[in-house]
Amino acid sequence: MDSHLMWECYMSDDSNFVTINTSLLMLHTDKPIKEDANKLKGYIANQFRDYPIFHNHYGNRCLFTDSRIQYKIINGNGYVLGIKEGTEMIKLLSDIKELHLGNSIYSVRPIFCDKEEILMKTDELIQYDFKSPWAAFNDDNYEIYKRLYKAQDFTNIKLFLNNILRGNMISLCKAFGLYIKGEVYVQTRLKKVNLVYKVKRPAFIGEFRANIAIPDFFGIGGKVSTGFGVVKRRLDGDHYLGNTSFHFF
Repeated sequence: MDSHLMWECYMSDDSNFVTINTSLLMLHTDKPIKEDANKLKGYIANQFRDYPIFHNHYGNRCLFTDSRIQYKIINGNGYVLGIKEGTEMIKLLSDIKELHLGNSIYSVRPIFCDKEEILMKTDELIQYDFKSPWAAFNDDNYEIYKRLYKAQDFTNIKLFLNNILRGNMISLCKAFGLYIKGEVYVQTRLKKVNLVYKVKRPAFIGEFRANIAIPDFFGIGGKVSTGFGVVKRRLDGDHYLGNTSFHFF
C-alpha cells in the first residue's frame, strides 16, 4: 500500500461503511502499569511536544473532534492507538525504551499491530464490553442525570443513558465521514463508578449491544484520548444480557 494511503479514510459507494487505517502500539512493560492513561499521555506528549497530534491541541483549539492518537491503560497494560493521521506518527515511538510515569519507571518493548478497520451500520446487534469507564456526561446532560437520579427515576435514567451512548456512536461515525441512515439501536447493562478527572462525575462500566460495528480499542464518549470509553467486541458464545434487568448503583 502506498504510504500516502495511510492518511486516508475511504467511504464505500453506497456510504454504508468506512475503512480506517489504524496502528495499535502495545507497550510490553517489565511490570504492570499502576498509573492511569492521563499520565501515559502526558509523558509521551511531552517527549514529542513539537508534534501537536500527540496531545491533540494546536494553540487553544483541538486538532480533531476525535483524537487521532489515544492512550489507554487496560489491566495494567499500556496501549497507544493511532487512527488515520496518527498511524504513521506513533511509529516515532518505535525506539521507546522506558516510561517515566509519576514515581515509577518501566522498561518497555514496543509491539505494533497495523490494521485496516471497518466502521459501519449493521443489520444485527453486536455485543461489546467497556474495557475502561465510559465518560457519558458533559455539563448539560449531567444536570439532567442528576435530576433523574434525585427522583430515583431509573427507567428514564436507562433511556437517557442509552440515548447518550447512541449519540456518541453517531458522533464517532460522523467524525470519520460516515453518516448513519435509519435507527441506531442500543441495549445496555451498566454500573456506575466514581470518576475523578478534573471534576468528579459518575462514569459507567459494563456492556452494551448496538447495530454499529466499532473497531476494537476505539474510545467513545468523553475523554477518549486519555483512555476512557474503550470498547471491545465480545467473542461468540460469551454470556451477554439475556433477560437480565438493567441496574444502576
